[in-house]
Amino acid sequence: MRGNLVPSHILNPIGGFAANRYTLYAIMHIMHPNKLKAWLAQLPYSNPSERQQALLVQSLLLALLLIAFFGAFVALLAPIALADALIVIALVWLTIPVALVGIWLLHQGRFARAALLTCVGLIFTLSLLLITTGVRDGGALLFGFALPILLAGLLADRFTMVLSILLSSAGIVLAFLLERLHVPLVGIAAPQGENMGGILGGFLVIALILGFFVLRFGQVLRTSLAESQQRAVELEQNQAELEQRVVERTSALQHALADMQAQAATQARLLEENLAQRTIIQQLSVPLLPVDRKTLVVPLVGLLDAERIQILQQRVLQGIEHSQARRVLLDVSGIPLLDQQVAQGLLALVQQVSLLGAHASLVGVRPEVAEAMVALNIDLSNIRSYADLEAALHAA
Repeated sequence: MRGNLVPSHILNPIGGFAANRYTLYAIMHIMHPNKLKAWLAQLPYSNPSERQQALLVQSLLLALLLIAFFGAFVALLAPIALADALIVIALVWLTIPVALVGIWLLHQGRFARAALLTCVGLIFTLSLLLITTGVRDGGALLFGFALPILLAGLLADRFTMVLSILLSSAGIVLAFLLERLHVPLVGIAAPQGENMGGILGGFLVIALILGFFVLRFGQVLRTSLAESQQRAVELEQNQAELEQRVVERTSALQHALADMQAQAATQARLLEENLAQRTIIQQLSVPLLPVDRKTLVVPLVGLLDAERIQILQQRVLQGIEHSQARRVLLDVSGIPLLDQQVAQGLLALVQQVSLLGAHASLVGVRPEVAEAMVALNIDLSNIRSYADLEAALHAA
C-alpha cells in the first residue's frame, strides 16, 4: 500500500517518527472522548451474553492498561537503584501492548483469542515481576496469579483455564529456581527490610482488580439471567398466544368443516330430491296404463326427443317384465310431429317388445304423422295400427 502514514522526509534528527498533520488529525479524531467511547461500545457480537462478556473483558483490559501505565511509576519511590526501577517499569509496561492487542481482538470478534492472550500476557508479566522481587518477597504478586486463572475459568474454556494454571505454576517455579541459582537481576526489586506498605499496596491493587472483575462478572451474570428469564416469559407468552391461535384456528376450521358437511348433506338431499322428482317427471312423461292383465296402454303426448325415446323404451320394457303383459298399445295421437329419429326409436321399441314375447301396436296415427312415416320410407308392414284406442281394445 503506497502513501505511508509516516514518510521518510519527516523523520526528525534523533531518529524518532514525526506524524504529519493528517495522521495527527486522525489520531486526535479517534482519541476524542466521545469518539473513543463510541468506538469502545462498538463490539461485533449479536448475542447479548457474549456482548456483555466482551464488555467485561474490555473493561478489565482498560483497567490493567491504566494501572500498568500509572502504577509503574511507583517503582521510582521504592528504595532501589534508578536503573532497577526503570527495569521494573519496563516490565510493568509489557502489560500495555497485551491490553491493546486484546482490545483489538475483541473488536475483531475474536473473544476466545482475546481472553487467551489476556491470560497468557498477565501470567508472563506477573512471572517477570516475580523474578524481580523474588518468590519469598512476592506475596502480593503470588496473589495476582489468581486473576488470569479466574478470568480463564469464568470467561474462557477449559483449555484456557488449565493452560493458565500450568503457566502460572511454571512461572512461579521458574522464579524460585532462578532465585535459588542467584541469577543476576533476580530480586532487584526485593524490599530492603520491612516492606509492609509495599505488600499491602500490591495486595490492595490486585484485590481491587479482582473485586472489580468479580463484581462486573456478577452484574453481567445477573443481567444475563434477567434477560434469559425475560425471554423465557416472552416465549411462554408467545407460546400461549400461539396455542390460543391454534385453538381459535382449529375451532374455526371445525366450524367451517361442519358448515361444509351440512352444505354437502343439504346438496346430497337436494340431489336425491331432484332425482326423485326427475323419476316422477319421467314416469309422468311416459305413463303406463294397465287396461287388463295382458294389455298396457302408453299414451304419448308432446314432442319426442332422444331422451324421451330412451325413457319410453326403458319404461315399456320394465312394465312388460313386471306386469307380464302381452300387448302394448302405443297411443301416438298426441304427437304433433314425427321425424326419422322418433320413427326409428318407435320401430326399435316394437322389436324390443316382440323379443319379450309381447306385441306392440300403434294407436291414433294422425294423417300428418302417417305422411311423415311414409315419406321417411319406414317399413310398417309388421306393425298393427288402429284408428283409436277403443278399436284397439275391441280388437283384442
